[in-house]
Amino acid sequence: MGALINQNSALRQQNTHLFQELDTLRLEIAQQQINYDQLLQKTSCNLSTRNDELNNQLSDCQQELINLTNENDHIKQELINLANENDHIKQELINLANENDHIKQELINLANENDHIKQELINRKNENDHIKQELINQKKRL
Repeated sequence: MGALINQNSALRQQNTHLFQELDTLRLEIAQQQINYDQLLQKTSCNLSTRNDELNNQLSDCQQELINLTNENDHIKQELINLANENDHIKQELINLANENDHIKQELINLANENDHIKQELINRKNENDHIKQELINQKKRL
């Protein structure tokens, strides 16, 4: 019986010691749970902050894309306007070239007319000289 009492006492001491270890482990687990919860809360807060930062960056990039698209559209319209202006200038050059050709033809016609007038003047001068000669000849006969 003494052996059973000793064994029972030893088991009680062991049981008390195990309860103390269990309480210590429960406290450690509770502290670890608190630490993990704090870490999770901090990580969640950091992720939320980072998500907000990324959303802001995304919004900025989207706005920049809109601005660049608008600028690109403006440049495209400016290119269309310049192409139209270039076409207009080309047409003006064609019109000026046609007008220049017309003026050249008029100059050729005027030069031909001038040559014709010169020839007519020479013919009249010759005719005039011939008439003068006839008058001289008639005066001599008289």
